[in-house]
Amino acid sequence: LAQLCISKQSAATPRIGHRSSASIMSMQIAISTARAKRAAAEKGYVVDPFASQLCEAEPAGDPLLHRGYYARHRAVDLALRAFLREFPAGQIVALGCGLDSSFWRLSATGAAPAAYFEVDSELVVAEKQRLILL
Repeated sequence: LAQLCISKQSAATPRIGHRSSASIMSMQIAISTARAKRAAAEKGYVVDPFASQLCEAEPAGDPLLHRGYYARHRAVDLALRAFLREFPAGQIVALGCGLDSSFWRLSATGAAPAAYFEVDSELVVAEKQRLILL
């Protein structure tokens, strides 16, 4: 899981802790998935204006993969929106979120939850923070 380490020498500068092989694998999967999500958005399978911001790499994937991402994107989006309609003050915790843009898509349509938490490996969290702050 992501962790934030503050040193005495640099109290204002966060550092990332130990990078395990599982964290590195998680990062590789997140980038691969982001490339496929970006390609699906660019080819019109899904509407995700934030996909390109969360993926610097060239889009990748074949049409079968795009259809799979369309199904996942649609199912997750419908589930999140249904939950927020029933629980407008609800909180969402996204485990293993990768470089997903669900929060921004919800926010862009005025459907953001009261709180949205994303949990992933330290490398993925650091990369997502870097991409958001570009």
